[in-house]
Amino acid sequence: MLQMESLSQRDRPVGFDERLIDIAVEHVKRPVSTGEIPCAAISIYRHDQCAVALAIGNKVARPRPIAADVSTIFDMASLTKVIATATAINILFERGMLAPETEVGRILPAFARQALIAGYGDRGKITIRHLLTHCAGFPAGGNYRGKQISLGMIVDDIARSRVMYPLGTKFLYSDFSFITLGAVVTTITGQTLDRFCADAIFTPLGMTDTGFNLPSVKHSRCASTAAENNAPVNQGFVHDPTALALGGVAGHAGLFSTIHDVSKWCRMMLGGGMIDGVRIMRRGTVARMTSPQSPFLCEERGFGVDIASDYNVRGELTVGSYGHTGFTGTSVWLDPANDLFVVLLTNGVHGKPPAKVTAVRRRLHAAVSRARTD
Repeated sequence: MLQMESLSQRDRPVGFDERLIDIAVEHVKRPVSTGEIPCAAISIYRHDQCAVALAIGNKVARPRPIAADVSTIFDMASLTKVIATATAINILFERGMLAPETEVGRILPAFARQALIAGYGDRGKITIRHLLTHCAGFPAGGNYRGKQISLGMIVDDIARSRVMYPLGTKFLYSDFSFITLGAVVTTITGQTLDRFCADAIFTPLGMTDTGFNLPSVKHSRCASTAAENNAPVNQGFVHDPTALALGGVAGHAGLFSTIHDVSKWCRMMLGGGMIDGVRIMRRGTVARMTSPQSPFLCEERGFGVDIASDYNVRGELTVGSYGHTGFTGTSVWLDPANDLFVVLLTNGVHGKPPAKVTAVRRRLHAAVSRARTD
């Protein structure tokens, strides 16, 4: 049975045609009503005002359905890369603790060592820019399913991994890049990635339901990502096998959050690094983070965000808008030119078969763009 939370009067659209914004939301309601996507939570803002905040479907589909609501917590998957890791790295840029052209080998000795070994090319010359824009020549990832591995061990593996192409010459989306960036944050700050992000991002923004390795008391609020038929075995446990092998904290995956908390991060970004009097980053830092930074033309990525790579789900939102997606069925997309953003959180991987959410995201974003009253 389809469950939906009704909108309150204060949530009525600002800067949108109400009929057209309802049509936009139908692009998500439809696959939930057919069971393709077990549940979804949607947040749409314009001019720093909430136009839509709703949840539909079941956060657990089996063995018995449990309805989602707007407080449902989702596995962010690769939204971890942008909300946590990339934001942390850009804060370190601002604090003067790191620079885009800093060579990773100066921070993580495993990379400096590999530069001396024949066949590993320029591993010692990989910079933070290469990592943030997925231009380091790494493979997409590795097979750590069912294993336990330390951060130091996986950094060694990444430093020794296959060279896919010459450094800085091609875009290849890689979890290895952001696992390495998470290790950089830990080494530079002396704090684990989860602790630094909590102190520098989540707590100041009041993102009270956002974090890695959620306390067990919150597990029942989580949308299941389990593939099994009989039990929601992984409510509250990260879906990504590499993040799980690393103990739930990794630069590429592991974060959990809600539409309300993710919306706070989006508001901060559109607010030039500040919301409600709380500043996380300077306006110039946000501008640099969200402008093209790839070391070559095309496949445009910012310092952690997607702008115009093949992975983008912009739809009809403005050229130059930016965002990111996550494997579990999550996405954020922000359009500064029109002062709006769209958050879509789903547990598509809990579907049978797993849902293909990319087309849904693009249709939603196109319809939201058409719904603007100006």
